[in-house]
Amino acid sequence: MTNHEIHEPIDFNEVLRKLQTSDPAHADTFNPLFERLINNDVFLKNLTERLIQEHTHSGKNGEGSKIPLDNIDVPTGLGDILTAKELAEHVNERNPHGTRAVDVGGASAQEFTTHLAEDASTTKKGHVQLNNTTTSTSTTQAATANAVRSAYNRAVDVDSEQVNRLTANTHQEDSTLADYPMGFSVMMAANSINPWSVLSGSEYGVVETYRTSPGWGTQRITCHRGTGTRAVYQRSIGSNTVGAAWGPWKQILTQDGGDLTGILKAHPNTSYTVPQVRNIRFGTTEPTGAIGSNGDIYFQYEE
Repeated sequence: MTNHEIHEPIDFNEVLRKLQTSDPAHADTFNPLFERLINNDVFLKNLTERLIQEHTHSGKNGEGSKIPLDNIDVPTGLGDILTAKELAEHVNERNPHGTRAVDVGGASAQEFTTHLAEDASTTKKGHVQLNNTTTSTSTTQAATANAVRSAYNRAVDVDSEQVNRLTANTHQEDSTLADYPMGFSVMMAANSINPWSVLSGSEYGVVETYRTSPGWGTQRITCHRGTGTRAVYQRSIGSNTVGAAWGPWKQILTQDGGDLTGILKAHPNTSYTVPQVRNIRFGTTEPTGAIGSNGDIYFQYEE
């Protein structure tokens, strides 16, 4: 006993001769019909398997957006060839991942591979990898919502830490440290409107206040008149009592000079040819290392 021959290549033919009452009941009559039917079945089986392979996966992670194989219940009993579109429409109803099989059914494996390799850039659309850092300089990755929020929060913190711009003349010289916001603030004060003891005449001053804690801070005022910078004064407060009084103003010497109210001591060094401030000492004995340093000027005198 032999089996029917399976054609190579496999083929499909809708033409099937109808038996007549006059046909002899012989194997030569029935075998060609059966052979046609079995070859049609083989053709349909191969086509169905190919379509399932191209449009499904096993359900494991990382196998793309095709339809899980377990979701496919291939229709049976159809009298026509099962096309790619018909199979796609069938499995589309059983797809839990949201991928429209009817849309991707016609894509070839090569087209799908090409699509996966299409990364986005600043000049074209494509796949984008998320980045959760706030220090990256990448032009091909996209920031996550968490990274954007972190950058926003830091920007708000930096702004509050750096400058509080106060309206001109809103604070007076006798305003306590508690009247100023935490961090660094700056304000313009016009002596003719808002008098400060270190200002005179038509001078105005840039008042800079740095409040480091509720009772600790420093304040500086730079005096101006016309286009020139005049004296610079500074005062501080360091107290655990909120509202405590400021310390006295101290003038900061600039290159224009000024009056020193304390002792200024020069730094000892051996750069003897460089013009600089020197320590000048007087004594009745010979100079020694115990009473002077390199660079000092010593005058010995007799009583």
